[in-house]
Amino acid sequence: MHRYLSALAIGATAVHVVALLADSYIQFRIIDVLLPMASSWRPGALAWGIVALYLLLIVEITSLLDDRLPRRVWWTIHITSFALFTFGTIHGLQAGTDASNALVRIAMIVGIAEVVFVLGVRVVYRRRAWR
Repeated sequence: MHRYLSALAIGATAVHVVALLADSYIQFRIIDVLLPMASSWRPGALAWGIVALYLLLIVEITSLLDDRLPRRVWWTIHITSFALFTFGTIHGLQAGTDASNALVRIAMIVGIAEVVFVLGVRVVYRRRAWR
């Protein structure tokens, strides 16, 4: 399930980037969606998403190579998923054209609550394991 959701995230992100490049309203160039602060349209908001994109790729690639990496290296990289989630959420709030929509806000709040809950469970579980 974990690998499936990771592949789904990569696919959804690829569709998102391609849709931005195909959109004629703002007319993004390839450099605008790959280089932080290159776009003239909300450069800061796009930068959050671009950094999230790179983190997503790094986490996914190292997860596919997890049997070839030292466990500590893999874990250190994998834990950046929390930064990835944070950056992607900020990107969505700042650049998303539907960010002011009540349903989108509710979905974001639910998603944030889920991540905070899972992180809390993980921290508690980890502390018990250390004892």
